[in-house]
Amino acid sequence: YDRTTCRVGPPLMGIKLKLVNWEEGNYTINDSPFPRGVLQNPEKTAEDFYEEDGIRWFKTGDIGQMEADGVLKIIDRKKDLVKLSGGEYISYGKVESILKTCPIVENICTYADPLKDYLFAIVIPDRIQLKERGIELEDLLKDASLGAKISKEISEYGLKNGLVRFEAPGKILFVEDEWTADNGLITAAFKIRRKQVFEMYKDSILELYK
Repeated sequence: YDRTTCRVGPPLMGIKLKLVNWEEGNYTINDSPFPRGVLQNPEKTAEDFYEEDGIRWFKTGDIGQMEADGVLKIIDRKKDLVKLSGGEYISYGKVESILKTCPIVENICTYADPLKDYLFAIVIPDRIQLKERGIELEDLLKDASLGAKISKEISEYGLKNGLVRFEAPGKILFVEDEWTADNGLITAAFKIRRKQVFEMYKDSILELYK
């Protein structure tokens, strides 16, 4: 009995599995004889399926690796990976899951421009934690030196809890808005809608990226 996490077992009989592009570890599957496509959605079918050497493959969108015992381990989702200008890959999910445990972080959404060499984070600070330090949220939003101090604290927290240097946010934008399903910034399952969050703060992000 396998009690480890993220391992999904070996391919079942009749199922072919192939890792694509080792740098990212993306994998595809074929459930012989013929995976067809996405019902009544030719655009999605063209995006998710491809043919090679007479075999039709489905792109799962997962990042995986094969373990020594032949078991597939799911590492991440491809859409949550971004490549920095220096060639390093960053997992948004990994960074956010670690930094969400930082006491001063109530919520966080990360973003990276592939032309830049660092990660950017949008953070909703924990007001209670701020008050315990005698800091008002309004002051944090206005005071650049205070923002830099708290940003450094968050990044250092990440480094102490599993992030490597290039994964720690190089810049952080602090905001006071709530992210809810009603305003479209998170899903009903409380997952961040990254594109929508970016669009909401796009001007501020681009200004800080200068």
